Amino acid sequence: YRNVRLVVTDPVHVGHWGTFVTTPEVSAKKGVVAVSTRIENTTGMAQRIKLKTSLIDAQGKVLKSTTAIKQMEGDTALFQQQLSISRPELWSISNPTLYKLISEVYVDNKLCDTYETDFGYRSIRFDKDHGFFLNGESVKLKGVCLHHDLGPLGAAVNYRAIERQLEIMQEMGCNAIRTSHNPPAPELLELCD
Repeated sequence: YRNVRLVVTDPVHVGHWGTFVTTPEVSAKKGVVAVSTRIENTTGMAQRIKLKTSLIDAQGKVLKSTTAIKQMEGDTALFQQQLSISRPELWSISNPTLYKLISEVYVDNKLCDTYETDFGYRSIRFDKDHGFFLNGESVKLKGVCLHHDLGPLGAAVNYRAIERQLEIMQEMGCNAIRTSHNPPAPELLELCD
């Protein structure tokens, strides 16, 4: 009832769920994105790895790129990179702007893997006395517990049905979802972003 994906990679590649993205500094003036990228090497030999990470805006324009090189002796290596831009468009409930990171892995100047990661520039904070804050503004969480099935349609993933379900919930004022029992479908997470 879920989509199945067969992922074929080069022996040197970004690991499964191999990027971890945070936005440690976010304001209307500046946005910093920190990226941890796990590279896997199944060749059994040491490799000289070059990782190029590019930051792409919602219109597909490359805003910044950074490159790091490591001599990889074992089967995994972790790259830490940071990029910053001025005047980021902040992700919010009313304006869910997403950026994209493109990770390109090179061995001997040959492109071996390309991996995409979507993210939004936003800051979140929970305060024990004042609640939840998104981008410095107080937001009351109005949520539901959402099972993975689609009611009478069943448990098979149907993109438009998930989208319709979320539209109905937004119309009734919902702005937060807790998933239950099963990991959420990637399609649900994509639509929530």
